[in-house]
Amino acid sequence: MSRILVDGPAQYVSTRGASDGRATPVLALRSTAPGRPSRHVAAPDGEQWTGSFAAGGGVIAAITHVPGASGPASRLYVFSPSNGAAVGDPRLRAVPLPPVRTSPVEVKAVSRDGALAVVVFDAGWDGGEKCAVVPLAEGGPARTWQASRTTSHVLDASFGPGGEVVLAVAGVPSAPQHRRILRHDLTGWPSEGTVLLEDGDHGVFQIHAADLSPDGSLLAVAETRDDGATFAVSVTPVSGGPRRVLYQRPVSWADPTEVDLSFDGTGAHLLVGHGEICRIDVADGTCRVLARCDEEHWMRVGW
Repeated sequence: MSRILVDGPAQYVSTRGASDGRATPVLALRSTAPGRPSRHVAAPDGEQWTGSFAAGGGVIAAITHVPGASGPASRLYVFSPSNGAAVGDPRLRAVPLPPVRTSPVEVKAVSRDGALAVVVFDAGWDGGEKCAVVPLAEGGPARTWQASRTTSHVLDASFGPGGEVVLAVAGVPSAPQHRRILRHDLTGWPSEGTVLLEDGDHGVFQIHAADLSPDGSLLAVAETRDDGATFAVSVTPVSGGPRRVLYQRPVSWADPTEVDLSFDGTGAHLLVGHGEICRIDVADGTCRVLARCDEEHWMRVGW
């Protein structure tokens, strides 16, 4: 859902909150290098991070909630970690959201040049979700479309190279729990979406997240297999070819419902968040665990 942020020792972004909802989520910048301290980024006064964020092109986009707001309760902010972002940093910039009156609101992806974001407006259990491609630079209208219908939902989204393609992991209208990966072409707007993969293909039990490599040659998928007993991460050449399973482990009852998956800026590594935070080498599948979640907290990650 997100991209690498700066050169040097790789940084990744995380939001962490209490599973019982009693504590406000915390947004932080973390290093993959052992022993380096994390940097917390404070929300604007009177607002709270919701835990929803995405990163790309050197910027982070994140959603806040405004308790007791008389108008829209969700707001979108962007900032750059290279501008000295720290606790209380005033350089957060508000980005107008389309006037879609639904809640909650989630930012799912930022393009590799940092110019666009995919924002999803949840219509609840009785309606399809609205999606918007929102310009993060000042000016320019947002483009909205309905990426799912009836009761299906958009679980994940990511941009392809150049920002012309959006991948969406969504439920099938006639069977909301049956998921598929849709490729939306922004140059041929509006796009109904081309199915790249769906549950049941190639031994996939259920799709959770997907991302395209920076050059667009590989499709990475976080999935369950073996009738849901195994969690796995695989990559497949977009032009055709064998799937490679890079990482797999038994599913645990303590696993969260959400899965985060993103390539770094070189395409050499994947960041996976699902109970434990892993950095996976795409070439050989080597996995390094960066952090683990406990039962009392959840964590979302991206880079």
